[in-house]
Amino acid sequence: MKKFFANYSFYAVKMFINQFAVSLLGLTLSIVFSSIKDKNPSASTAGQLISSIAAVVFYLFLIYNMTWNLGYEDHVAVGHGKREYRPLNGLLISLLANSINLILALMALLGIALGSWSIIIEGMYAGIMLTIANGNSIPIWLYFAIIVPVLPVATISYYLGLKDIRLLPNFNLNKSSSKGKNKNV
Repeated sequence: MKKFFANYSFYAVKMFINQFAVSLLGLTLSIVFSSIKDKNPSASTAGQLISSIAAVVFYLFLIYNMTWNLGYEDHVAVGHGKREYRPLNGLLISLLANSINLILALMALLGIALGSWSIIIEGMYAGIMLTIANGNSIPIWLYFAIIVPVLPVATISYYLGLKDIRLLPNFNLNKSSSKGKNKNV
């Protein structure tokens, strides 16, 4: 476990920082669309929902790219005998990165007021949450559900990186992994 934290805690923090940055983007878009609620309520709700979905898809793309590159780096290290083959590292990294979201979900379950922390950290989901709540309080299950999309994306993309299979083109221009024998599917 100590080795895992030494090797991957940086990536978990990076994943959380990506979430925080995209959350600010999603929250900003949600606020913009909520400002037109008086003029056109249906356009406001649709705009919030669409911008929130777009922010989540962008976040998942960032996660895919980051964990694929990490899996590919581990693919090389495993091939040289420097690391053990552990195909679930992507899942474990994403669970570590989402530990704050899990804590917020548990706080919501226990009835502890979340305040502005959850809005800032989970802002990319604001439009989705408000649409599902439909003027009522946000359902508690939703705080747990927002963690779900990142888990399979990180797990699958890390595994694909370990196997050197790329579903999307390589957008990491700083690394030479695109010069290797990457197989595009």
